[in-house]
Amino acid sequence: MKNNSHKIDGEKHTAAHIPPPNASIGELLAHWNIQENLFQGYRRLYITLETILLSLSSLIVSRSYCEANNTQFLFELFLLLILALFGTFVSAWLRPIINKRGELVFFWQSMILKVERGEQIHLPLQRMKAFQKNINDEFRTDEDFKRLLGGKHRARIWLQKGIPLAIFAAWLVVLLIFVLKYLLR
Repeated sequence: MKNNSHKIDGEKHTAAHIPPPNASIGELLAHWNIQENLFQGYRRLYITLETILLSLSSLIVSRSYCEANNTQFLFELFLLLILALFGTFVSAWLRPIINKRGELVFFWQSMILKVERGEQIHLPLQRMKAFQKNINDEFRTDEDFKRLLGGKHRARIWLQKGIPLAIFAAWLVVLLIFVLKYLLR
């Protein structure tokens, strides 16, 4: 059997009796920075993929021939719908990841606020894992977390809702222009 005892200040302690260390502000800032970088990376990936798909769709619309027959129109419409479906898939796949990552950024910010007020934070990674699994509602009901998550006029909140809406509107415009171009030929 493995011996998990340690000597601290000359006294023998088992692992179960050693108090967990307090998280430092530097440690919490490092975790916040990791989550912020992941959050921004996923957001960049989402915007890049949607921009590429919209650009390809716009290229199809701009190169479509007004004098084209119904077969040509149906083929181009089929291509546009495939791109739009792939754009929907990208959105459905990445938006939940981006939203969860944004919550983790707020989680670490709320932990930092607590340490700045002098509170002690123990086992921050275990708390984050519990938060991710919705096991620990401590931070979901925490005032700092709720204020960060639901803050008014926050650029992050607006971008989380505004970017997908703008992309959806762009898809509608591309498809509408294509159909109108065909109908008005």
